[in-house]
Amino acid sequence: MCTRLSYFLLSSVRLNMIIYIIKNGTLIREFSLYEDEPDANVNLGAFEYEEHSPIVDWKDVVTFLEKEFTLN
Repeated sequence: MCTRLSYFLLSSVRLNMIIYIIKNGTLIREFSLYEDEPDANVNLGAFEYEEHSPIVDWKDVVTFLEKEFTLN
């Protein structure tokens, strides 16, 4: 699991979503998919988790968050 990360997941009525991942106060990952405005999509940065599981769609975001918030 990643440590000292903050997550901001924003969604709208139109199924457009954005996730920001911030580590120690620095934006390290921004990912957004806009169903109604594909030219506005953003896929910037990367972090440790993505070395083995890159985030390329919302299914990947959900998988990442499930792993991060699952208590062992």
